[in-house]
Amino acid sequence: GLERLQHALSRDLSAILLKALENDPAQRYSTVAELSDDVTRFLDGRPVEAHAQTFLYRAGKFLRRRWPVATAAAVFVLGLATATVFALHQARVAKAEARRAQEEAQKSTRVTQFLRRMLNIGFRTGGVDVTVLQMLNASEPTIEKSWKGDPLAEATLRESLGASYTTLVQPERAKRQLYRALTLFRSLGRDSDAADTLLILGIAAQGAEGRIFTAAEDYRQALDTLKGAGKEAPPALVFRLKVYLAGVLISGYRLEEARAVLREAMQLAAHDGSVGTAQLPAAWTHEGELLLEQGRFEEAEALFHKAIAADRYASDAWIDLARSSWLKQNYSAAAELARQAYETQLAYNRENVADTAEAEMAWARYRSEAGDAKAAVAQVQAALPNLRRDYLAGYMLAFYTQTAARVFNQAGRPEGAAQYARESLAACRQAQLPELHPLVAAATEDLGDALAGMKRYREAVPGLEKALATYRRLGPVYREAGVRLEAVLRQVRARAT
Repeated sequence: GLERLQHALSRDLSAILLKALENDPAQRYSTVAELSDDVTRFLDGRPVEAHAQTFLYRAGKFLRRRWPVATAAAVFVLGLATATVFALHQARVAKAEARRAQEEAQKSTRVTQFLRRMLNIGFRTGGVDVTVLQMLNASEPTIEKSWKGDPLAEATLRESLGASYTTLVQPERAKRQLYRALTLFRSLGRDSDAADTLLILGIAAQGAEGRIFTAAEDYRQALDTLKGAGKEAPPALVFRLKVYLAGVLISGYRLEEARAVLREAMQLAAHDGSVGTAQLPAAWTHEGELLLEQGRFEEAEALFHKAIAADRYASDAWIDLARSSWLKQNYSAAAELARQAYETQLAYNRENVADTAEAEMAWARYRSEAGDAKAAVAQVQAALPNLRRDYLAGYMLAFYTQTAARVFNQAGRPEGAAQYARESLAACRQAQLPELHPLVAAATEDLGDALAGMKRYREAVPGLEKALATYRRLGPVYREAGVRLEAVLRQVRARAT
């Protein structure tokens, strides 16, 4: 019956999903064939070889990170299996409503059948060496025929495909599937599912396209949608959305808004035990980032350490610790912390090229500040191409090309620095960042420094003046940057005359 089906799916399919996503290669499926065999065992009702683990934490990590999974079908299985397991969880919660429970059971059966067909299509298309993207692309044309007349199952599949395309940095394909899923979920009155879909849309906008304010609107829409769900709104999802929203507001330098949203999130976590702990390190890290902007270094660092104590692989907390040391002008400590962040990330998640590249770029930045600019340039040249594959435009591209500009300037390579600074400013415009933004000021300063390094002093002065004016209007943490730039500007003005 339904109860037995739910039990089998929530136990076995969850275990298969988690084994496919294991960070330890020794614990993960070593080949696509092994993954396929275990899925086949599950579909045939036989015991699976995957070991059981806690599901909710790992599933949440998928939405939070962009894991390129080593096994060829893992991302696809992730999307479908996550949708299936959560659908069944919703069925358990709502089993008093017979019609809704029946819908969930039917949807789960259809998803399972579709999973088997998609694996077969993938292997027919490319054999055991088929890539995730090839499998998804081969699957797409079958959606209309396979799910005709079953809008709930269709919406679930489209959401799963959209999540997978987001992970694979295919934003246009992801949006096409996610918007259709959103329309279907709304027409069915499934507010929580619609909010889940908006969360993924926000992640897609925030990541590959770097449109942080678009992402903020997606997260706000999701929160508004959950208000319509009333008591059925999952507190953990509300909390996660608020943490994501606070993060993009900090990136957009809307600090007071971020502070208010984060306060609401922490109040929810304090009063509702169902929120869980998976997102708390990210929330503490964002709290620390807000304190850094006020120059409250010790309080900020305490929160970063708290996040690391809860999750030693919390890369953002490590990098924020390095930034705190840099802001205090302890450049060697900043470089050492950034090195630890990189090595921790490398040991934990070596195959995640994007995450290790982000940590390497942070280490390059502070290593350069500490006087080892030559080694930092080599790191930038190694890491930046990997980041470009994940961040196609907008905020994150602006952030990392600004880092490259700063490192190249410090290495005495102004031509390269000017190129990166211009690219960063263009990406800032794509992200619609306001002029009063630290990243805009830094990229403007870097371009001015590069022009001065090429002895184009008159061209350098306006940009340096603009950056200085911005630093003076920003918070106390940028005071030292303004003092440093003021000294540089005096020298450049003297040479421009």
